[in-house]
Amino acid sequence: MKICIISDQHLCANPRVWKEAKTLSDNHYEVVVVTQFTSASQYEKDREILEHYNIHAQYKSGLNLIPGQVSVFKLLYYKLRRRAAIIFKKLGVELKYLISYSPNDIYKAAKRENADLYIAHVECGFYAGKKLVSDSKLVAFDLEDWHSRDYLIQSRPVNTLSKLESFGLHNGVYFTCPSQSMSDAIFDAYGKRHPEVIYNGFLIEDYDETQTTGNDKPSLVWFSQTIGAGRGVEKIVDVLHDIREPLSLNLIGNCSVDYEDFLKGEFPFELGHELRIIPPVKHYELHKMLCRYDIGLALEHKDADNKRTTVSNKMLQYLQAGLKVFATDTDGQLEIAKKFPEVVKTVPADKTDKWSIVLSGLLQHTDYSRKDIVERHDKEFSWEAQESKLLTLVKKALNG
Repeated sequence: MKICIISDQHLCANPRVWKEAKTLSDNHYEVVVVTQFTSASQYEKDREILEHYNIHAQYKSGLNLIPGQVSVFKLLYYKLRRRAAIIFKKLGVELKYLISYSPNDIYKAAKRENADLYIAHVECGFYAGKKLVSDSKLVAFDLEDWHSRDYLIQSRPVNTLSKLESFGLHNGVYFTCPSQSMSDAIFDAYGKRHPEVIYNGFLIEDYDETQTTGNDKPSLVWFSQTIGAGRGVEKIVDVLHDIREPLSLNLIGNCSVDYEDFLKGEFPFELGHELRIIPPVKHYELHKMLCRYDIGLALEHKDADNKRTTVSNKMLQYLQAGLKVFATDTDGQLEIAKKFPEVVKTVPADKTDKWSIVLSGLLQHTDYSRKDIVERHDKEFSWEAQESKLLTLVKKALNG
């Protein structure tokens, strides 16, 4: 049986797709991933992921926009069309080119695969998925982010995305999302049924306590592709002014010189705290790096329903590494915190006056087993724990 997974993002930026592709191909399905290529460096990372995790899936572009591999005129055409769509959005008109550079190209490439089942991811995948349903194809929808309820990008076509999400929920052979909190909220918004929950867990890693470095002072860690403003980093730096026990704050990701200078200007070095900015690492190297630290920071905000209801990759990867977690009180993070009350502590996302008290308590809490955290995480939240749900949904969809 052939399954086509639809996206418009590189695999290195869309872990849920490559994990899904691995599970399905390991279970003897013929798998093809149709997406959009925009970066030669990201494409190389994609190939590394496919090779490292031994993923036996075809990887195809519905649209290739990698500079140097297509004409300058073609690139200019797509970019100008996208800019025109942004202008129309300001006038109250939502064009499909706000979803992706050319969602019809992704749809046509997916349709050519003539798959037995399609699984639509991200905004462009939902667009293609709706058209495939109209072609009488079997289509499942995976809402890994609640796109219509994420308002950080002003040009986001909220009304169009909301209609696509509702369509997927009402017409997909199944519909999944990454948390029970989001499932409940989507049901409240669109009715019909609760989405099935498949957490954003990762493949089980061998846990070895010798991977920890035995830091001479407690260590905090936060990671992302980009270290920048508005992501909670400034808040934690401010809170450290009230923490008297010397510690190290470790930030993993790309950081501009200007933002690094800003952080250093605000950081309380005089209290004995250390600030370390570490370049990003490959995905499969991150776990061992996280094992070195004591407390992971999951500082999501609650301004948008997407952030409020999702379970961040950060929280699950910290627990996978046996870390204590300092997290903001989004619905999604509270969902996980209830499972680990002794090592996951939450604070109000919008008020930092109690953060230092909670963080101090977490720093002083040493009566716990990192190995126990890992085992409990792996049992319920690892990708292996999600695979049986996914395979059951796929089998049921294909068997009618």
